[in-house]
Amino acid sequence: MSGMQIPCAGLFKVDSSFLRLGKVKFEYSATNRMQKPEKESRKITKRSQVLRLLRDDQAFDLQLAFPDNVILDATPHLMLSIHTGRNHVTKATVRLHNPTNDVVFNIEKAEVCEGVPAEIIDFSKDHIAIKDALPNTTLRVNVPYSGVRLDMIKASTGVG
Repeated sequence: MSGMQIPCAGLFKVDSSFLRLGKVKFEYSATNRMQKPEKESRKITKRSQVLRLLRDDQAFDLQLAFPDNVILDATPHLMLSIHTGRNHVTKATVRLHNPTNDVVFNIEKAEVCEGVPAEIIDFSKDHIAIKDALPNTTLRVNVPYSGVRLDMIKASTGVG
């Protein structure tokens, strides 16, 4: 594995961290545990340590959105875009989940968009299976749904 893999991006407050080099461990803590409580209260202007992790554009990515074109008398569907990034994905499972059960995803009736090899994606009742997808590949799938509350849609993935 070359380089460090960052699973998420954002702005984080650092409470504690450590670095291990062989048998030596360097440790940082925002609150020094060796100080007595009364001395710690005198330091009113202590600044918090903040760490910003940038988004990794070459990481595995999954996005669920409304399609660009909507046909009024057709079954409604969502566009699922899966980008492999720098990874050769040998096996991945994508499950769509709605915590309130107001939306039902008809994954068995999902369709692969133009330009995506059909042998890479397999649809079953509760998940989408991806096998042997090359790096920098974007897979687009139209997933039909029924229901009314779309503000609670969540997507979770498992990558193997």
